[in-house]
Amino acid sequence: MTIVTIAVPVAGTRMTLAEWERLPEATDRVELLEGVVVVTSSPSEPHQAMVTRLIVALDRACPDEYRVRAGPLGVLVRDLSSGLLPDVVVLRADDRATVDRLPVLVIEVLCPSTRGRDQIDKRRLYARRGIASYRLVDPKHPSLRILELGANGEYVEVANAVGDEPVELVHPFPVRLVPDELLR
Repeated sequence: MTIVTIAVPVAGTRMTLAEWERLPEATDRVELLEGVVVVTSSPSEPHQAMVTRLIVALDRACPDEYRVRAGPLGVLVRDLSSGLLPDVVVLRADDRATVDRLPVLVIEVLCPSTRGRDQIDKRRLYARRGIASYRLVDPKHPSLRILELGANGEYVEVANAVGDEPVELVHPFPVRLVPDELLR
């Protein structure tokens, strides 16, 4: 039997985007935020439940011109040396094979260890990349924040559903979501 050891970069160290792109797939919890390595913990059960339910709901409503994918699926922000791993991504069907693909929607499910990064750093970086729609889902206080890229290049919150309040999403395609139902 052969044992293979994979070196995971140490959080807080500097790395180039090219180095990050060469990391083995087994390091799928390693992100690069403006040249600094960030290692995230394994997701909790409520986090995974929300990701699964989001994917199912989005996939059911998804028209043929789009594809719903679970993370980690790298999103590159080359000019800011960042490689991000959102929880859920929606891509144009014809854009799935390129390394520099531009998602039309990214979703982050908040957890204690990444809450600040998801709401501040990633929000800024996804906007800089030009991703039209960003969603933040909170399993601790079931809610869904809907953000759309404004004319000024920053996200604008257009809706915030809490608990059993339904929200009708328009972009990139119509779908109805209820935060409480994402936890079941």
